[in-house]
Amino acid sequence: MPHIRVPGLQPSPPITTNDIISTMFANQADWLMRNVSGKVHPTGWTPPIGPGTLVLAGSHGVAVTQPDADAVDDTLDWLGATESADVLVWSATANPVAEMRLLARGARDSFRPRWMWRPLEGPLPEPRIEADVDLVLAAARDLHALRATTNVPYVSDQIGKVLDIATDPGLPRRTWMVLARQRRRFGDGPVVGVGILHLTGDNGDLAGGLYNLGVDPAWQGKGIGTALTTTICRIARDAGARLVALNATPSGERIYRQLDFAVAGNGQTWFLPGPVLRNRPTRDQVAAAETIASGEVERLDPMIAGWQCLPNGESPIRFAARFGQRETIRWLLEHDADLDIAPLWTAGFREEATRAARDERWRNRQWGPEARTPLHDAVCENDSALVRMLLAAGADLTIRDSQWQGRPLEWANALGHPDLAELIQAAM
Repeated sequence: MPHIRVPGLQPSPPITTNDIISTMFANQADWLMRNVSGKVHPTGWTPPIGPGTLVLAGSHGVAVTQPDADAVDDTLDWLGATESADVLVWSATANPVAEMRLLARGARDSFRPRWMWRPLEGPLPEPRIEADVDLVLAAARDLHALRATTNVPYVSDQIGKVLDIATDPGLPRRTWMVLARQRRRFGDGPVVGVGILHLTGDNGDLAGGLYNLGVDPAWQGKGIGTALTTTICRIARDAGARLVALNATPSGERIYRQLDFAVAGNGQTWFLPGPVLRNRPTRDQVAAAETIASGEVERLDPMIAGWQCLPNGESPIRFAARFGQRETIRWLLEHDADLDIAPLWTAGFREEATRAARDERWRNRQWGPEARTPLHDAVCENDSALVRMLLAAGADLTIRDSQWQGRPLEWANALGHPDLAELIQAAM
């Protein structure tokens, strides 16, 4: 397999955790920018990415911004003018200011990237693949095989664009795609695994990002994912990189730890649905949500207490609880806001939550975009005391949420809470 070596590298200073996260996030931003239509805001933006910077990735544009209100609004205006559908917003670390700005404008919580990294000094393991599979660098001719791949995770409609970037001889070589292909006697077999390396930085300080590594479920457990990972690390090292970084799923973290990857920290992402991007909340709605989040009770209009939900779909009480604003919750209670039981309970208003559970208006009320009941929330939080209180109050056990179509018992089983499942089963 051909590699590229950058000669004359000088010893580098020790790497800190902050360095890792900053380096990985810059690599992530560059990767996202190269894998959309090429529209970037602001035009001509170049690294570095500073602390608190947000990267907003739509299907037809990527934007970089600071989390102040005007900058976020300008960025969303720009993305809304592209053909982008939904938008995923990335932050390198937890970012309370960004969270307030984005949720007030209709975004919702998404996953938390788990940044992991591995230095490339020293030997790399030589894994064994327990299957008739070859690892090869992708070439332009592999497009048909990739498009025929239906079971390998992360192989999407954009794979053709990524393959172009990885194989275009007219571009500086910064991206490699490695394929695991079933070995056949005559011709190439189907693709059963894929991994991508993307390099960023200067020649003296290159870093590799590992992306979209996935193996067909029917071929997992045979060492293919491990072999793809170590091959990508070897290509990165031979190209002059001093480290490889990635963001791991919970299941992937265990595997990467076995390959000497270490955790650097957690990021944060938010999801902005396309309909919200193109029909954004009013200034008054945004201002009300930010006032609740910041705890500025004296600025709250009593009319806000009558709102069923804020721009992100949460009740005013839940939004206040999210940001730890107990005085705002008291104000909302005094102004007869709708009683959202689970956030009242978790914020320490247990007497109020218990009284609300006795009222049929609130006991089984379905809240938010997922239409979750208080009992769904209690199961999600693994709060046995809240589950017991709701069961004693007569919570309906048959209601299904709108996202997963699951009843509370099914949630308890799916989330691995057998003690809660037992409580709910006993109440049926």
